[in-house]
Amino acid sequence: MAKYFKKYIFLFGAFLLVAACKKNEKVEALKFGNLFELPQGNQPYDDSIVAFYKQYATYAVYKFTNGDFVGGYTLRLTDTAALGDPKYVGKAFSFFKKNCLGYYPDSVIKKTIPISILLSSGISKLDKVGNWIPVDGESRSTQRMLAIGFANQSMDTASAATLKKYIGSMHRYYFYSLYLNNKLQIPTAFRAMYPTLIFSYDLDNLHSLGLLEASPTTEDVSLDFACFVELITANTTAELEAGILKSNVDTSGKIRKKIKMVADFVKATYNIDLIAIGNSQPVF
Repeated sequence: MAKYFKKYIFLFGAFLLVAACKKNEKVEALKFGNLFELPQGNQPYDDSIVAFYKQYATYAVYKFTNGDFVGGYTLRLTDTAALGDPKYVGKAFSFFKKNCLGYYPDSVIKKTIPISILLSSGISKLDKVGNWIPVDGESRSTQRMLAIGFANQSMDTASAATLKKYIGSMHRYYFYSLYLNNKLQIPTAFRAMYPTLIFSYDLDNLHSLGLLEASPTTEDVSLDFACFVELITANTTAELEAGILKSNVDTSGKIRKKIKMVADFVKATYNIDLIAIGNSQPVF
């Protein structure tokens, strides 16, 4: 008798739980001390955001706090991100899915996607004198999130060349988030090509050393790797050959070697073809 009584109690409890869910259909969960409630609005794109959460257990949000943007386990950003413009959130979210995730195997996405995707209308960084400088369409990442900074009118006005820059930045910071979460091991051969002395390079000899961006220390091999992901995905093969791979730019041949090294490694490890991404045109 007690056995059946417990069974009925369990069924009654399940009924109450279902009823409560029917009454409040919003998806709620606690994420590292912050609460994201989905949907955040009642636009058609909110339905796709909820579906995205159900598929990948990842929050795509356009309403967030500064703490959601800057906070990480060991990394805190000094930049700032504005909330997404509701008029362009849907288009920006679609652009992200098609031009970033659209090239990644679903199995890889499920293992690597950050906890949250912040759909921002723009990211700004501090200059040396303390002024906030907007960085057009760039992305950012920490261990907890990937932020894309183009949920604004640029979705209607940006040129194809500008959109390719947005695409390159998305892939760069997606892969940087992989490194931050120990889901990317930088190849030993790639590490070996990084300068060994602090301040051993400047803007004049940057490319001859196989570097794309100047850094004040030698602790940024992961950033260097991410920069090459961006370079490859933001440019066609023809653009690379006519630009940074010209003999008077890549004077040592190291940039060409590192492009191949990164592309081959990513293809072998994640089955993601960075060269194909670079040779593709933006889609909405």
